[in-house]
Amino acid sequence: MTKTASPPRSRRSTLCPFCRERLGEEGDCQTCGAARDLVPEPGPIKSQRIRLEHQACGRFGLRGRHTPTGDLIRLTYSSDGGTNNTRLRIGQRTPLLEELDSVLPVKVRRGALSGVWESGRLRVAQRVTLVGGPTTQVPDTLRVDYLVWNRGRGRRKVGLRAMVDTLIGSNDGVPFLVPGRQGLVHLSEDYLAPVPPYIQAIERPDPTDPGAIVHLTLRGGEATPPDRLVIDHWPGSQGSYEFFRGKGKSWGRDSAVGLYWDLELAPGEVRRCTYLYGLGGMSSLASGNARMSLTVPKVVAPGEPFFLAGRVFGAARGSRVRLEGPASLSSEDALEQVVEIDESAAFAFVGWDLSCSKSGKKSLRVVLLGPDDSEETTETVSVSVKKR
Repeated sequence: MTKTASPPRSRRSTLCPFCRERLGEEGDCQTCGAARDLVPEPGPIKSQRIRLEHQACGRFGLRGRHTPTGDLIRLTYSSDGGTNNTRLRIGQRTPLLEELDSVLPVKVRRGALSGVWESGRLRVAQRVTLVGGPTTQVPDTLRVDYLVWNRGRGRRKVGLRAMVDTLIGSNDGVPFLVPGRQGLVHLSEDYLAPVPPYIQAIERPDPTDPGAIVHLTLRGGEATPPDRLVIDHWPGSQGSYEFFRGKGKSWGRDSAVGLYWDLELAPGEVRRCTYLYGLGGMSSLASGNARMSLTVPKVVAPGEPFFLAGRVFGAARGSRVRLEGPASLSSEDALEQVVEIDESAAFAFVGWDLSCSKSGKKSLRVVLLGPDDSEETTETVSVSVKKR
């Protein structure tokens, strides 16, 4: 008797991990339309640079490879995410995500840590994948997606808050670099929309030896800007939805960040909330420039807004910076700016909101001019402009 090979399994046999309905021929879900966002290409959730760990409830943490020592250090206080949490605001309730009814147990599927929960006619999915870092373009960053689906017949308002217990190695009270702020942020802050494009946690303010850099992307690329960003003292592993204690308070040796999205969903609407968290970079690591350091995404799409941030060290009052770039570069800010000096800050901040209309590799040069117009130092970065 001749044996015949079983036919290959059809994509139709795959269920959408979000709504559990069958997928179409192209892998898309005709019911909720969210399958493409939830089923990434196969791949590991670890690299030579970072390693994801998680709990069965869906909490996750991160360890990263410290350069130049090569040591694997914690980038969240708990390497498996036990001290982070995600909460929702559903009417008067603010439950933890893991307190909702489980629809799809938390598991690594096709290169993504994913899980799905629901409360009544509201369904929420969490997906964590490994991606190239915006400032490094190597696999050293987690992309964290939340999809919120209103399965009811009426409009509804929902809040989502993700809290990350930040850490670098053994430093649980790390200071932050926040674009627009002179010097390091050591005290509690509450930012409303538009939130900064990113924040960085660093071990040291030295531009040539900052230690490990943790980069949290809030705007640009695949990120969906939160409506609010909070930096404050860690509120505990069961921390409440609102944990901001007031502006200017010390967090001592234990800092955390909170990202808040306020969603209004039409019947049947699915909304995505996305941030990126991982290792980061700055230009002075390669150039060794002790007077200036620049941070910018390495890849942007044509016409996509992006932010070029600079830190200037040891500038005298009356100093200026000038940005030089290609003709296709557009800036919402003056290309030449006066450097604002704060004697109490370790450095001065400069920055530009930019976009570039033409594809290709673009060189951006920032020149520091002294009070007498003499050129004191320059720093150059490259940005690849191409379709995503």
